[in-house]
Amino acid sequence: MHYGRDDVPDVRPASIGAMMTPREFRICLELLAWSQRGLARLLGLDDREVRRWASGQNEIPDNIATWLATLAAFHAEHPVPLKGGIAR
Repeated sequence: MHYGRDDVPDVRPASIGAMMTPREFRICLELLAWSQRGLARLLGLDDREVRRWASGQNEIPDNIATWLATLAAFHAEHPVPLKGGIAR
C-alpha cells in the first residue's frame, strides 16, 4: 500500500493528548522507509519494545509519536529525489 501526506497522523502540539495509534505508527515507519528493527536500533531500544508499539500492546510515547509524525510529514511533503525526476 502507498501512503501520502494525507495519511500522516496529526500529532503536533495542538493535538497532544491524542495518542498515536499502532496503524499511524506503522504508516509513519512506511513513509520513512524504516523497519521496526531499524527504529529500535536508532532509539537504542530492544526490538520487542517497538514491536509492542506496532501491535498496540504498549502505548507509543508522546515524544516518539511527535518526532515520527513530524519526520513522516516532512518526507511526505518532500519525497526522495530519484534519478531523472522526483519520487511521487
